[in-house]
Amino acid sequence: MKLKINEAITCIEDEDLYKVQHDLKNGALVLQKMIDDRIKTIENQKRQFCAVCGNDLKGKESTFTLMFGPDDFRRKGSFCEIDCLEYFVNTHIKQIKQ
Repeated sequence: MKLKINEAITCIEDEDLYKVQHDLKNGALVLQKMIDDRIKTIENQKRQFCAVCGNDLKGKESTFTLMFGPDDFRRKGSFCEIDCLEYFVNTHIKQIKQ
């Protein structure tokens, strides 16, 4: 079940909510670290399917991953073989440059 931020805040215990409020008043360093750690975990997760051909990547030992886009909006694509990666770069990335 996915929660919206407002729903998540209502689920926080009173004591933890006061800790979050205190952290926000002091620059939100703890909250920022928690969010950064969660984003790092998401980025390190292996993708399930090849971005080009749709092959299942779960059982493969070696896959290829490409991170692209501006610093504030990174995107990640995983590929089953080098030819899928090459195809993606030749078609999608070159279109972005034009």
